[in-house]
Amino acid sequence: MTTVLQHREISERTRSLSTLGRIDYSDVATIETSVQAAPETWARAIIEQTAGTGAQVFWHAIGLRLDRRSPRNIGGWTLVATGGDHIVLETSSFYATINAIGEVDQGRVSLALLARFDHPFARIACPPITLVHRRGIGLLLRGAAHRLGRHQP
Repeated sequence: MTTVLQHREISERTRSLSTLGRIDYSDVATIETSVQAAPETWARAIIEQTAGTGAQVFWHAIGLRLDRRSPRNIGGWTLVATGGDHIVLETSSFYATINAIGEVDQGRVSLALLARFDHPFARIACPPITLVHRRGIGLLLRGAAHRLGRHQP
């Protein structure tokens, strides 16, 4: 079974990839895997395939603005930056702006969630949402690794 390492503190590198000027919430999960894929491929496997429709319903329910009309979006999240070893996605609601940052490096894949609270309501809404995220992120990373691993030699 794939081990998921989870922590709340993000690295300086991850912080530098964020589009948020201020970060009010952060956490990150990392898996070690032999699956090799580009960051965008990982993001699509996590968000569109593994999380799928259930996550879309949840994200809409918590007020996230998702736009599925553009090919530059992944599961409705806006693709704001990509490089050989990372991808940065963003979405927002009336109460928060959120980055999802994926990093792929030497057999490790990390997914960080960073949020800037834009309205006092975020301090009430985010704690229960983050519980769901922290419990689910490991499952999403494992599920994506399984999906992607099926297509590798």
